[in-house]
Amino acid sequence: MIFSGDKGEEKLAKRLLAASRFHPLLMDRLARLATGGAALRPQLMQALEALEKSHDYTQLPSLFAARPGDARELEYLDDALATSLDQLIDNAGPDARRLLWIIAVANDPVALGLLRGVWGGESFEDEKLRGLKQMLEMLPQLPPRLQEELRAMPPEVRARVDALPPAPVRPDLGPLVRRLAAVGLVTEERTGPDDDNPGLTCHELVRERIRAWMHERPQDRADLTENAIRLAYAERLEAFFRAFRHQDMAPALQAGSRALVYYIQAGAYDRLGDFASWLVTSTRDPRLLAGLLPHLEAAAESASEGRPRWTCLGNMANALGNAGRHDASLPFFEQAAAQARAAAEAGGENGRQAWSDLGAITGNWAIALLDVGDLGGSRQRHLESAAAKRTAGRPSVDVIGSELEALRIDIRQRRVAEALPEVETRLARVEAWWQRHQSGERVLEAPDPEPLARTLIGALNIARQAYSAQKDWEQALRRADASLKVKRWLRRPAQDIAMDRMNRANVLRSLGRSAEARAELEDCLEVFRDDPAGSARTLGSLASLFDEQGDVREAIVQQRRVLAMCEQLPDPRDRAISHNNLAKYLKRSGTPAALAESTRHCLAALIYHFASGLGQDLQTLLCNHATRLGRARAASTELAVPRVAELLADPAFRPLADWLRQRQANLDEVQALVDQVLEAARQAAEQG
Repeated sequence: MIFSGDKGEEKLAKRLLAASRFHPLLMDRLARLATGGAALRPQLMQALEALEKSHDYTQLPSLFAARPGDARELEYLDDALATSLDQLIDNAGPDARRLLWIIAVANDPVALGLLRGVWGGESFEDEKLRGLKQMLEMLPQLPPRLQEELRAMPPEVRARVDALPPAPVRPDLGPLVRRLAAVGLVTEERTGPDDDNPGLTCHELVRERIRAWMHERPQDRADLTENAIRLAYAERLEAFFRAFRHQDMAPALQAGSRALVYYIQAGAYDRLGDFASWLVTSTRDPRLLAGLLPHLEAAAESASEGRPRWTCLGNMANALGNAGRHDASLPFFEQAAAQARAAAEAGGENGRQAWSDLGAITGNWAIALLDVGDLGGSRQRHLESAAAKRTAGRPSVDVIGSELEALRIDIRQRRVAEALPEVETRLARVEAWWQRHQSGERVLEAPDPEPLARTLIGALNIARQAYSAQKDWEQALRRADASLKVKRWLRRPAQDIAMDRMNRANVLRSLGRSAEARAELEDCLEVFRDDPAGSARTLGSLASLFDEQGDVREAIVQQRRVLAMCEQLPDPRDRAISHNNLAKYLKRSGTPAALAESTRHCLAALIYHFASGLGQDLQTLLCNHATRLGRARAASTELAVPRVAELLADPAFRPLADWLRQRQANLDEVQALVDQVLEAARQAAEQG
């Protein structure tokens, strides 16, 4: 079938192999059905459905039977599919059965290293405490700085270390894994012969049989309930996310996403808290977030009243916003904030925690409001966030972080003269804390170095934006260089540092140091070689540099490359910006064909903004179009804007058409919104 040349048969053969997972009996029976002609195809499709989707293996014997109703054949198939597996499970012994149970509960193939931690039998918190205990036992052999940190351990932590019971005794994992793999109950997935951390999984039939076994014999699973296993996986995957989210974001996000799902499957909604918020606000990948949204929605519906409920609502809102569904996120933010505020104002023993949660929720709400273009509402939420954090007794650095974001909006609203002194005052405080932290001093106003570093980098970037708005490029460059210095000291990933290098290059351009700016951007392009989003941003900056140097033709070439990259990426904002920039360069080229194309790209940018609820740049787009209309009237010409349907019929704009189709956008509504903006632009042009 694979080599028949028939694409349909080739695809079906691959489905059969995937569904069988190379179980000999399944391969044999599926092959018989697949090669049995048209008469057996319905039977084959039913069997595939059972294997791929419903996982209902109870009907497989009758589906596989060559002679329907033959009692002896059905007995043989029943024995081969279930009884033989039960015999293998029985022969494996109690320890191997428990290990198989742990593997079977997992949602994905389990890396051997992760499995070893879960098999150890301790909570992840106890594992960490046992590590501290081991370090204390070998204290004289450790570096002086580490000895000092261990001696300064809080008394309550030391008490927990001293109170640790003996570690659970578990047999060595290696022989058990080898035994299960040898009889086919477990499959090892290796990336190559030198892979010493293979993924371990089992066939769905095995998973079904071990679950039935443990249900019927609860003494065999001991304390290993499904939810206990899920929590053990979740704790370790969460720890990986926390450790690597500022070093290697891609695997950190994958681990964090898996942890989130395990927590929700276990019903441990109270364990989500800050972790889930950090996870969903760390990415704008709609595909990753789309996979989490059903789980987050289930959590928001099922979590008990109080903190579990409002944190789940807040996480749902964050995920929707970062997935590009900004309008949809706002009601969830409003509900979460209202519930947290009510608990905070009621006081009680949990009042401080409620104020702290309210600070986080309103801060993220402010970001969503900025995305939809409500700058005033966003600024107000940032100030409310600062006030809530202050009431909660959060460290001063957290309060200042929210105040700085409100000042960032003031700068965007052209209130730079009033905002800049406030920014500099807060920046000076944060820089002083950072210097004290670097000298080894404990900083009460910013006890955790990671939030302190993030706030410092944010303050430097806001100051750079303020000085850029005032065209004080030397001061802007100082702030860009300072931000780079902090990131390099923190050993941030090269891609993260390259984002600041692009900011620096843009300041160098404004200083007239074009050669330096181009060299910086070309270096960044090399850093982003395997990062399409980073490459697109860098090429966009290069296009702008060519435009400033008068090379409009090269600017257009580079911006077309940017647009092609952005159309392969999920973020509609990047696509809209790219269309708008290309329209600007085409307009400057001045030819009739370029002017006509420019108008079409302007329309595409508008549509992306409307359909995704991105309101923050609409006013700029409206002003730009009003200017174009005014120039057209002055030249006694007409600016012809195509209808939305006409634009989408153009093959050059097929990615936009596909994107609208995926979002199930109502084109009549999109056209009506476009008409409203164009009419507003015409009125603005007529008023001069």
